[in-house]
Amino acid sequence: MHAYLHRSDVEVFEYDINHLMHAASVFSTFAFLLPAVFWVTCKCMNMEALSLVEWECLFGYSLVPFVPAVMLCVIPFAIFSWIFPLGATIMSCSLVVRNVSAPMLSTDAGRAKAPPLILAILASYLIFFFVVKFTFYTHRK
Repeated sequence: MHAYLHRSDVEVFEYDINHLMHAASVFSTFAFLLPAVFWVTCKCMNMEALSLVEWECLFGYSLVPFVPAVMLCVIPFAIFSWIFPLGATIMSCSLVVRNVSAPMLSTDAGRAKAPPLILAILASYLIFFFVVKFTFYTHRK
């Protein structure tokens, strides 16, 4: 690992500002826009179990497992670029579903309407995983 990170045969460091801007838009959309959509959906379905701030905080905090996943994906083996983001996605999704499902299911309207919304949260995390994996965690040779 040390030898890989401290290679001296790289003469020119390449960077892509467009890739960085794309990453910022993907993560900020997931952290800010998606919770707002779920909040509006809950408001329209008369399930006001969580406020907009709580939705935003849950989705923001749920992105924390991606920080070590990004660092560990520096390891140059392709299997790690699947394992670490998948583990981060599972931890992230569990945090949101665990903290959202109890308040939503506690209301009378929520018992019938919450399961499809919880499945939508799971589906959004699955889509987020594949977008992140195939956009950012690819090893090129």
